[in-house]
Amino acid sequence: MTPHAIATLDNMEGPAYDRVSREIELYNGERLSALIFVQSQSYAKYPLAEGLPSKRYLKLLIHGARRANLDALWIESLEQHSFIGMPTLTLTTEHQHQLAARTFDSSDFDRPTHAVINNNPEGIDSEQLFALQGVVLRALPALDPFFRKLFFGDVTLLMCGFVSYDPKPSTVAEATPDQLDFLQGTLQQLLSQGCCEIVGHCLPCPFLLKN
Repeated sequence: MTPHAIATLDNMEGPAYDRVSREIELYNGERLSALIFVQSQSYAKYPLAEGLPSKRYLKLLIHGARRANLDALWIESLEQHSFIGMPTLTLTTEHQHQLAARTFDSSDFDRPTHAVINNNPEGIDSEQLFALQGVVLRALPALDPFFRKLFFGDVTLLMCGFVSYDPKPSTVAEATPDQLDFLQGTLQQLLSQGCCEIVGHCLPCPFLLKN
């Protein structure tokens, strides 16, 4: 790998993951030095109390192992591995009031990434708005810088792409159960971690209560 490629990985994975060097053994007995990323014990946003992978991450490993034609016993062990499910989305009465407060259209929150970066070198913009499955959110300073760079406009289909073992949908109606689970779990995490706040909705919004 080139230094640029390694720096790109460091930027994507850190500070939640530490890059370490490990010796690995190939199926033919050859030993190589490899770079791996290990979740940081000191990164407070992602505590390691459970010590288990998420369902999405584990299925990515299984999908990758199959594509790489890895040993069948290894794939079987992955398929039997325990995992952590995505958090269940729970919208409070206050959240429902926030959802109903304003109806947005795409022009209200679809801002180019460079606008935030150029206006504020630190990337903090209290009016950075984005939509996730019909919920319009305002990014708060606690939002991870990696996601701050991604979250502009309607990010629903973008986030479906994180569940890359399923086909990327062209509309929300085509999203798989795992992709919908990931969307709603991500929304719950953003709200529970104080990274974002709800400021309204855009249609269609499956969470908006009908009067």
